[in-house]
Amino acid sequence: MNKANLDIKSKEINNYFVICINNKIFIDNYKKPVKFFEKKSLHKIISHMKKKKSITKLYQDNILKLLQFNNGITKKNKSVCINEILNYVDTDSTCYIAEKGTELEALQKCEYQKLFSYSKKKYGIELLMQSGVMPLKQNIKNHIKIKSILERLDFITLTYFYHITHITYSIIISLNLLDKQISPNHAWKIINIENNYNSTNWGKDKENEKKLLLKKKLFTDIIRFKKYFTKAGDKYEV
Repeated sequence: MNKANLDIKSKEINNYFVICINNKIFIDNYKKPVKFFEKKSLHKIISHMKKKKSITKLYQDNILKLLQFNNGITKKNKSVCINEILNYVDTDSTCYIAEKGTELEALQKCEYQKLFSYSKKKYGIELLMQSGVMPLKQNIKNHIKIKSILERLDFITLTYFYHITHITYSIIISLNLLDKQISPNHAWKIINIENNYNSTNWGKDKENEKKLLLKKKLFTDIIRFKKYFTKAGDKYEV
């Protein structure tokens, strides 16, 4: 079964489309059909699916898992995703920097302050920053402002933002990336400042490198997932 050729087709039902894989409708984690309302996105996903060589590979694919996650979001449970993202307000990775006076602190500040400046200017978000890992309690106003931003996101963008934040551990990085103030490559560089610094100074850890490769694959797939549902021509600021 896993080595059999995949027969992937679309089918129109009422005002939406579904994808059939070997005559079975592609479903989400709640066993509901994954619905498409635009042919362009539908065709992009089908094209992506057809690159997979087996059912196993197909259902292990990050983008299709994101699609299933997205399909499971409803107006009623949207708040669950939002609240999980809001947990990062007090633990945002950009708020915790290295010891004062160190080279790593200088590298982090150089990158983080640009992100903070944009978030403050665009959204009025002002998070505290400190050296060390002692827990910070951010002003409740930031929670309110960020919650307001997240509530306005459509389900595709919320899925994207939810998973990007789980990789970056930062709402600030995710906002700058969402608004194309930084490119995906730049965002990846920022979230790995400490790791790259340590590798340069102390050498690479093979096990850690393997984990990073998997993490980067997921990060790249989340970006690609969003592009499948984004109009052509969108560009990132440098």
